Amino acid sequence: MSDWKLKILSGAHAGSELDLAVGKYVCGSDDNDDLVFQEPNLLAAHFSLQVEEQQIRLTLLQEGSRLLLNGEVSEQRDLVVEEVAPVAIDDFQFAVANGPAEWPQPVVPAATASQPKSASDAVAADAPASAPTTPLPSRSWSETFNRMKVGLGVMGACAGLLMMLAVGSMSNAEKSKEGVVAADRANLQSELAQTLGLPNVKVLALADGVSWLVEGYVNDAGELNRLTRWMESKKLQATLKVKVTDELIKGAEIALTALGYSNVSVFKGDRPGFLVLKGNVDDDVAWKKNRGRLQVDVPGVIGFEDLVTADTKMALAPLPNLVVKGIYMGKTPFFVLSNGEKYFVGSQLNYGYRVEEITPHMLQLRRGDKLIQYRLGVD
Repeated sequence: MSDWKLKILSGAHAGSELDLAVGKYVCGSDDNDDLVFQEPNLLAAHFSLQVEEQQIRLTLLQEGSRLLLNGEVSEQRDLVVEEVAPVAIDDFQFAVANGPAEWPQPVVPAATASQPKSASDAVAADAPASAPTTPLPSRSWSETFNRMKVGLGVMGACAGLLMMLAVGSMSNAEKSKEGVVAADRANLQSELAQTLGLPNVKVLALADGVSWLVEGYVNDAGELNRLTRWMESKKLQATLKVKVTDELIKGAEIALTALGYSNVSVFKGDRPGFLVLKGNVDDDVAWKKNRGRLQVDVPGVIGFEDLVTADTKMALAPLPNLVVKGIYMGKTPFFVLSNGEKYFVGSQLNYGYRVEEITPHMLQLRRGDKLIQYRLGVD
């Protein structure tokens, strides 16, 4: 059985891994595409991936697309993708693998720059023509040579001493600076984990030695507020890139509802950045395909632990027997059954059905990703 995954290497979703079931995926920036990537250079139906048991075939669907394989420009428009090899389509980078893999880093094309003219050439070019000079008293070659040896020796000794002092000073300054930064980071990290109780938040020193990057995951808005107050008390010059797990769960629930999976619930995972999916679906193939889209629709989620099971009883479940007594089409439409029970849009019925829409002559019910129209028999 194949276990294909796609990892995004660039853009807002960099680091996300998508599970790919066997089948064909049209990929692009349009909501109607099978896999939607919010990348500025991608168009609707930009490329497709044909996932098979043993390989994945990539096809470019847009004319003029620029394809790079392992950082090298390729003229191919239809090819089998090499596992864990970085693929770039108009600057959108990803890689695929069948099973556990060591993922590559994004490929950055090497920039070329013209070499500046050497300082000696510039000086020589700008130097004025030499003026005539008064002849000096002549010396013998041996006397001149001895004077040159002494002068060069003194100059060399001075230059060497200055270089040693400069290098030693720079080295000590860098070591001192690195030591201070490392000590500060260790203290900050210890406070985050032990005092604030936020072990999944990390502090990283930036290249300037003054600014910081604070990134990771917190459980809820309360923990986020506690973190920001702590940063203010420390007067940290920092960039905050922290995700709130509760918000990720809400985003996943909204995406699941939009995809028609009202029977799937979302929970916090054991690892930071991971969510757990539980519930039943009636079409396992469609679920695996939509689960890959779910990871794209919820930025900030590293991955999902899929505990969803296929329930054939849902697919074979009969329509609920509804005897509608009355329909009320006010500001909030609802209908009343003969036993007096009221149902609104969003109410759950028997056999996994949910009320999707209420009209004077019809109910629209949803079960999983299927919509069913139920003609009303009003007494």
